[in-house]
Amino acid sequence: EKLLASGRADEIVRMYDGRDNPLGRSYTLAELRQLVEGLFQIEEVGYFFFPARALPVSIPRWLHRWLHHRFGLMIILFGRRLDPASGTPRP
Repeated sequence: EKLLASGRADEIVRMYDGRDNPLGRSYTLAELRQLVEGLFQIEEVGYFFFPARALPVSIPRWLHRWLHHRFGLMIILFGRRLDPASGTPRP
């Protein structure tokens, strides 16, 4: 319930993954794009996991789904691996 209280990404990762998680990391969309630059052509970006229970009020299911896909804490990148020699997407 206190997942969003700190507002710090590293603290949210620790709370979500657990204190003993050895590899929890957080990235912004810009940082993720930079990590895969030259390796993948990003075709779509998606979001998921909006922690509705962290809100002080209950929200309707439709609103939770909408928030889940637009403001989720987790980012999904859909893309194609680039050919190292040509830099073009592989089929």
